[in-house]
Amino acid sequence: MRASAVLGLIGAGGIGDMLSSYMRYRQWSVIRVLLIDVLRARIATHPAVRERFADIIAENLNE
Repeated sequence: MRASAVLGLIGAGGIGDMLSSYMRYRQWSVIRVLLIDVLRARIATHPAVRERFADIIAENLNE
């Protein structure tokens, strides 16, 4: 996810391409939403976060 954003900024397409075009036209509110979505996706796919959610779900199922 992070790599695609960086590659897009240098012209390889993807999310970074969207960020680059929105920056060109100074649409800061759209840029903010895109960056927040990238961060949310990165946090959600982080192994430690997934492990913690699995623990929470397991605790709730055992109750």
